[in-house]
Parts: sequence; structure tokens; C-alpha cells
Amino acid sequence: MKTLSFFMLWLATFALLQNRDGERWWSHVKFLASDELRGRVMAIYILIFLGGTSIGAVIAGLACEHWGPRWTLGLAALMSAAAAVVTVRVRAPADLESQPAA
Repeated sequence: MKTLSFFMLWLATFALLQNRDGERWWSHVKFLASDELRGRVMAIYILIFLGGTSIGAVIAGLACEHWGPRWTLGLAALMSAAAAVVTVRVRAPADLESQPAA
């Protein structure tokens, strides 16, 4: 199953899903910002998501040189899981408050 065609199909599918999700968040951020602050909000959004990639690449490269790729990827996985847990814990109370009482 580890063939180039399978990898290319998986890569194309992932790229399409990533593009769709990125457009959804872009629209969501623009919709939530007030008219007078929309430009500033979008500038910060772009700075974080486009500029953060460059900084993260340097940090990941340094970590790979120091600890090796296996530990670096493991650390990245743990950080992603921790971010997901924090996001769920922060958003869950807000989501529960916004739902009408049954």
C-alpha cells in the first residue's frame, strides 16, 4: 500500500481539505471583527498563521538537530494534543452557556 500513487492521492485529498478549512476560518475571522478593526484583525491573523510557520520551522530544525527527529515529532504531537485539550476546556463552558435551557 506504500506506493507513490497512494501518497499522491492522500496528499491531494489533504490539501483540498486544508484549503477548505482555511477558507472557512478566514471568513469566520472577518465576520467576527468590527468594521473599524477588520484590517488590524486580519493583519494579526496573517502574521500568526503565515509568519508562525517560518518560526516553527527553525525551532523544529533546531530540535531535530539536538534530540533527533523521533523525539521532535513526539514533542510536536504532545503539544498538539495539549492545545486540543486546552481548546476544548476553554470552549466547552462558553458553548454550554450559549445553548438554551431545555
